[in-house]
Amino acid sequence: MPDGSAVYAAREGTVINVRHDSFRGGVASAMADQANLIEILHDDGTIAVYGHLHWDSIRVHIGQHVALGEYIADSGNTGFSSGPHLHFAVWRNTGDADVSVPIQFAGPGATALTPVTGLELTAY
Repeated sequence: MPDGSAVYAAREGTVINVRHDSFRGGVASAMADQANLIEILHDDGTIAVYGHLHWDSIRVHIGQHVALGEYIADSGNTGFSSGPHLHFAVWRNTGDADVSVPIQFAGPGATALTPVTGLELTAY
């Protein structure tokens, strides 16, 4: 998605982590911890991560409750990134590790769409 595209909350929840001080992106390993991000905790204990956000675009703060579809930031190219995009993941902390949770998106015509490795997704 182009740099500066609006990013909206996929589900309602509470913001538990925010980073918004990086303005650089690149493929050097030193950039791995430089991505701007938002983490939102959902009622079922899962956490959504929105990463590589545009610097100075984050519009939420830790402790804030966000609604489904609420504008939270703009896409960007910060951290370990070769170009503008949104890194989106949902995970659950199992005590020993963070485990990725399979997700589905509402596709065109409300058809469910399940992401798989190598599938490029487009926002509708």
